[in-house]
Amino acid sequence: MQLRRTTGVCKAPTLRVTCFGDFRVAGASGWEPGPEQKRAREVMQYLILHPKSVAPRERLTEFLWPGETSDAVQHRLHAAVSGVRTFLRRLLGGFNAIRCSGEGYSWHPEMRLVCDVGRFTELYRDGSTAAFKDAVSLYGGELLEGQDAEWLRPARVRYASMYASMVERLANEAFAARDFEPALHFALELLEIDRAHEGASRLVLRCFDALGQRAQALNEYAALRAYLLKHLGVEPMAETTALIDAIVRRRT
Repeated sequence: MQLRRTTGVCKAPTLRVTCFGDFRVAGASGWEPGPEQKRAREVMQYLILHPKSVAPRERLTEFLWPGETSDAVQHRLHAAVSGVRTFLRRLLGGFNAIRCSGEGYSWHPEMRLVCDVGRFTELYRDGSTAAFKDAVSLYGGELLEGQDAEWLRPARVRYASMYASMVERLANEAFAARDFEPALHFALELLEIDRAHEGASRLVLRCFDALGQRAQALNEYAALRAYLLKHLGVEPMAETTALIDAIVRRRT
């Protein structure tokens, strides 16, 4: 299909995608969950996460059908790509969004892909506090939440680590600025990521102390101690214990 023209100017379609949390895609008609066929959806997701490169057939078949190298696997890949094309044609008004080359498959260069993962990465690289806040707000859950494909795991860990590092910096910056409620919010986010993160737990204790919420500080310490004993078989670090002792002494 040729690119649509509006008042004599070529207008390529835009594909909007969210990959953090639930996978959703949108064209002109609104949001939907992607191709119904599992392999077609996975091919589409791989292309979305590698938007500027060609996806080699060998790599796709290795990811989707590990250990299989028969001609039947190539046929399955062709069928999966055809499923993606059919889905996207409907979504993008007939536009053929995927190109096939001798090396593999890639996006049509004229199509505009707007993805939360791409924006998240840009904001992370920006490095400013404002950019970090915007990036954190984009992170609606782990990458392609609920899917267990092996090829997803390295990317999932990478983006989760980026998110955690941004949240930790925002928490510490807010506390240093004496913005204790935002600092508490970010510190609690860190504990949701890793309940055993004692640095985050100590920041939660300090925030509760600064806000005059001694009972909540005591509850947090008790919850941390119970978690560490149950899952790791250790007591909280001496630094954490000294902090809660100091909070108790100040409030008695």
